[in-house]
Amino acid sequence: MTMSHNKVFAYTLALLVIGVLHHTDHVLRYDHSGWPFKPDITAFTFSLLVYPTILSLLLINSKAYRVSVSVAIAVVLLGAHTFLETPLDQFNTWARNHSDSPHALGQPNLLDIQSPALGALSVILSMLLNIGVLLLPFVYLREEKFDAK
Repeated sequence: MTMSHNKVFAYTLALLVIGVLHHTDHVLRYDHSGWPFKPDITAFTFSLLVYPTILSLLLINSKAYRVSVSVAIAVVLLGAHTFLETPLDQFNTWARNHSDSPHALGQPNLLDIQSPALGALSVILSMLLNIGVLLLPFVYLREEKFDAK
């Protein structure tokens, strides 16, 4: 079963919105943020390259390109969320109002609030992004053939 271009486009845009929300969470938690929101160049800084990369997925009409780039995005994202920023890191910075990460130990979130609900929301948002990006290569594989004219 194939997916229409409109559905593939909508799926990609939905992931883009979730990604923006997740990056906003990074900025507000501050411990896993980076330039341009704080002076340090970090993995967060490089993760912002996902936005032009996603734009390229929407503009370049090549199934091989879309599948291979979406696989690369999935590998990088899942690697980052496994080794650099775990769900426990995300939860604790909100629930305890301080980071447990060694590079930002004790750093409060920018809202300076203690909220297990925001911690849970942060983890849910991250998991939605992880699952959505993991499925993205399959979405592009199932996209119906499109001949730009």
